Amino acid sequence: QGLTVNMPEPKEGMKAFMTTLAAQVRANAIDETALDAAIAELGKDGASMRQRHAEALQKLHATLTPAQRTQLVHKLQAKMAENEEKMAEMRERFEDRADDAALRGKPGKFKGGPLGHMMKELALSDEQREAVQKAAESVVTPPDRDQMKAKFEAMRASKKAMLEAFGTDSFDAAKLLPEHDGKGREHLEQMVRVTRAVLPILNAGQRDKLAGMLEAGDLGKRGKHGKHGKHGKRGPAAAESE
Repeated sequence: QGLTVNMPEPKEGMKAFMTTLAAQVRANAIDETALDAAIAELGKDGASMRQRHAEALQKLHATLTPAQRTQLVHKLQAKMAENEEKMAEMRERFEDRADDAALRGKPGKFKGGPLGHMMKELALSDEQREAVQKAAESVVTPPDRDQMKAKFEAMRASKKAMLEAFGTDSFDAAKLLPEHDGKGREHLEQMVRVTRAVLPILNAGQRDKLAGMLEAGDLGKRGKHGKHGKHGKRGPAAAESE
């Protein structure tokens, strides 16, 4: 018998922000005051989203039998170990390529900041691509490798602790879920800065296409199965019990 618990996700606040940003892109004028207000509203949703996530996880825990919880934990732990191995290999290859390029004095791969994946869809000329890269680098500080590694390790430890606790009778999602850390706001603020910096480089057609992608909520790369993967779920949203 299948059991599905859908995790809530923010929609209206993000949609309002993206719609506002898209309109400003089309108008070729960034109003940071209006965008800051939209970002602030999103920030207010952080605590309530955390609470709803906790409630969904607690509901799942209460619905499953102890044996089913243990089975689910083992499945997720195995999947986590598999994903960690793949990620470690990817990071090693990325670092090797970056170090090799640095030794040979070659430039890094075109990124374009938080809008990099969108920039690749705008048919930029070579001159535009170089200008966009420089503009993005001028307003966004590259992440520190050691800080990113420390953050990853902390997230991994938190997930492992949460999984282990889920298998017990005393699981308390409200205590175990990480607090809202404001990183989402930081990313959106970077997006605004990069958009403002690259806008003068784009022509009207490119601005219109970028606005369309923003309105569609195209915040990142999609998997081959769609926005959130094969089942369209986010996080530990679905579980099967037998």
